[in-house]
Amino acid sequence: MAWPSLSATGTATWVLRFRIGGKPAELTLGRYPDMTLPAARKLAAEKRVEVQKGNDPATEKRKYKSRKNWTVRQLVADYREKVLVNLGPSTQRSDGRNLKRTEKALGAMQVCESKRWISLG
Repeated sequence: MAWPSLSATGTATWVLRFRIGGKPAELTLGRYPDMTLPAARKLAAEKRVEVQKGNDPATEKRKYKSRKNWTVRQLVADYREKVLVNLGPSTQRSDGRNLKRTEKALGAMQVCESKRWISLG
């Protein structure tokens, strides 16, 4: 069930309260009146399915928010650390060259900005 909640600043929001691993957690679904009650209930039902599968939608939302402000350089470093090391040697070399070019051209740019630049470029 989506519950209305009022923040300290007076913003009314729809909140899903749930337990994950026995611990209470909550996820803000949207602002009232921007999100209607039926829409909040529908989204809450979808998120409850995720919780039943063992996923924590609040943690996923935090991870997404923290990544959206990354620079291209940070994204490339993360890719090298988590993906590139698991690929074959020739793929590591060719992808490594492409990553260096990308980093040199767009490294300081934020990822959200680079998408716009690439689609316009």
